[in-house]
This record gives sequence, C-alpha cells and structure tokens, in this order.
Amino acid sequence: MIVNPRQYQRPHPGPNHFRVYQGDLPPLEAHSGLTAKALAGGRIDLAWQAVDEAIGYQLYRQAPNEPELTVLTRLEGQTAVFQDATPRG
Repeated sequence: MIVNPRQYQRPHPGPNHFRVYQGDLPPLEAHSGLTAKALAGGRIDLAWQAVDEAIGYQLYRQAPNEPELTVLTRLEGQTAVFQDATPRG
C-alpha cells in the first residue's frame, strides 16, 4: 500500500501577497513513520505521521493478482490513520 500526501495550494505569505505557479506545485515532504497493525477478520490499521501543509492523502493498493496500483481511497484533512479490510473476491 502506498500513501501519498496531496496538496492543492500553499498558504500565501501575507495580506496582499499571492503566489503564481505555472505547472505543478512544489512537492511536499514524504510521509514518515508508517505503521501497520494486523487485526482480526483480515483488517489492518495503518497510521503515519502527518505531513505539514498536506490537505489530504491518497492511498493506493495492489493485490497480488493486479498488474498495477489502484487508488483505494482519498482522505481529506490531516487524517493520518486508516483501517483497511481484505478485499473479498
């Protein structure tokens, strides 16, 4: 599973100031401290340290029979925990 911090804009430096970006915004720091705890019923608790200025996170999953990562969920705000369940096939 991959956790990516997401951002849309950085706060402006003060009143009557603004920033103009052409193309992508400057990248945020990578998250750190990812932990996983196995739970009963195929569930797992994920937690990580929040990234400054992130407005949310996008989590990806890749099952053993899948050729690539797919978006699992998007978390808004400073939420840095998620409980996942094993997909039923």
